[in-house]
Amino acid sequence: MDDSSREKRPVSLSAIMVSGIIALASSIFLLVYDKNLMNHAMLHWYGLIAYVIIIVILLGLSAGRSKGAFVGLIIIPVVFIVLILADAALNLPLSSFHSTSPSMLGWRYLFGFGAAGEGSTAIRSSALVIDLVASAVLIGASVRALMKK
Repeated sequence: MDDSSREKRPVSLSAIMVSGIIALASSIFLLVYDKNLMNHAMLHWYGLIAYVIIIVILLGLSAGRSKGAFVGLIIIPVVFIVLILADAALNLPLSSFHSTSPSMLGWRYLFGFGAAGEGSTAIRSSALVIDLVASAVLIGASVRALMKK
């Protein structure tokens, strides 16, 4: 397939849908599996529920190639990623795990893969990393779709 026929072809939504579904699956897994999230970081749990609902709606709207849906699928995951990384950098400030020491507790808890000794588990860290990577791919695919629009 040459470049000219690739330009004429409509942008495939498969990358958006696949990355969106993977992000949703890992988010839902965290909502169900991670009892610490609900018990010690309720605001984060509610935020993750909001993220899931908003992404489901935007994925549905993106099927109709809505420019607004593509913009939403860029902005919402960017905010999600920034908030997760800020939460880790600030030692989980909105949870009962918050620490004021410069101990990098947030990074160890969220990304310790069970070795940190701070309540981290390999499954929680893996699900979070999968969620962040899928959200980043969702951003990239949405930017591409928006540029082709």
